[in-house]
Amino acid sequence: MPAILDIRSDISRAMAFYNRSGRRAVKKAAAQALNRVTVTVWKIARQQIRKAAGGVIRISKIKQLMKIEIKARFPDKLHTRLSAYSLKDRGINLIEFVKKAQKNPSYWKTRSDKGKTKGSKQYRAGVTAKAWGVERTYRGTFIQYGRVGRESGAGGIGKALVFSGVPGNPKKVNFIFGPSVKMLFVSKTVLPVLYNVANIRWPIEFERALSFHVGFRKKRAAARSRKF
Repeated sequence: MPAILDIRSDISRAMAFYNRSGRRAVKKAAAQALNRVTVTVWKIARQQIRKAAGGVIRISKIKQLMKIEIKARFPDKLHTRLSAYSLKDRGINLIEFVKKAQKNPSYWKTRSDKGKTKGSKQYRAGVTAKAWGVERTYRGTFIQYGRVGRESGAGGIGKALVFSGVPGNPKKVNFIFGPSVKMLFVSKTVLPVLYNVANIRWPIEFERALSFHVGFRKKRAAARSRKF
């Protein structure tokens, strides 16, 4: 993922105004401010990803797949990393976007005017889901119990999942996935918002942290001088 915020020039300009002890305060302030900005971006990213997915992905699910991997630390680690994960970039299994009443495999096998005949039974044309904010029927898909990794959003054994058949191989099926949290995170819909938030919050947080740490340093120096 590209860098959302570059703070090196701001730190360099701030350090030019202080002596050695003052520069320590600048680095402490930068680390503190950067961590606060990262947390803010993390929260906004969750909301924007949910919005980009049509409001179907739960915030709790996005939190599982988004982590602040690296936090800034004084004195030399003045960078952070916010990462999003998904199973091989494929996204969340489509079952997460199916209405609760329709998630049971038996529902897919009930009679439907738009269905197709398999033997003596008539099956639905496909699973209906609202993966991208628009409800539609994914033709050729069906629901059955199976297993898929936790990161895809419906992990474990014996979970109802959405599959499709593989032409020429009736014994093999493919998982059908909806939106990927990772891909939405770096999408043209979400990323510009995060750039904007980071660039607005950084100078505010940096100024607050710098005032605190420089003020604390001055108070400590004044206290020491009074002892003599």
